[in-house]
Amino acid sequence: MEPVLQVALDHMHLKRALLAAREAVEGGADWIEAGTPLVKSEGMEAVRELKKSFPGKTIVADLKTMDTGAFEVEIAAKAGADVITVMGVTDDATILEAVKAAHRYGAKVMVDLMRVPDKPARAKELEALGVDYLNMHVSIDEQMIAHTPRPGRSRKRSGPDNRSPRGCSRNTREPMSSRLSGRCPLRISRMRCRSAG
Repeated sequence: MEPVLQVALDHMHLKRALLAAREAVEGGADWIEAGTPLVKSEGMEAVRELKKSFPGKTIVADLKTMDTGAFEVEIAAKAGADVITVMGVTDDATILEAVKAAHRYGAKVMVDLMRVPDKPARAKELEALGVDYLNMHVSIDEQMIAHTPRPGRSRKRSGPDNRSPRGCSRNTREPMSSRLSGRCPLRISRMRCRSAG
């Protein structure tokens, strides 16, 4: 399969996020993410507007759910989200209920492994729970100070020697089934751009 480009809209205002989304789609983006700051600022209206404006694109709601998995996933799926994020550090019951709700409403669950101490072990547990995607994620705050959560690895600030523009990051997300089996028919590259407005 071809790579999929996901663009995260980490904006405060929906109007600016929609402008960025249009530019991203014109530039070839496949998946449009209502980033956590946008969802917190504008609520599910952001997801509804993205779905209405880009009906042929996959809409991701980056909720970073930690509790009430079924309820939050239902809200996002009914608003038009195709993929909803849940944090991997939460309990299995929350993830399982999120997966059940997502599948009931025709959506998928992406589990964010940020701050999970043993990612390979947790990935196996998540596969058993039926999650659809994993997100190997380094927080924006850690990226901005060039900090890495993994010992022995260094991260450089964005700039001329790094292919990511300043203020942007690339993360990789893979479907659960292919991640653990060693095959990867789908690789999702995500460009995250921050904006104060």
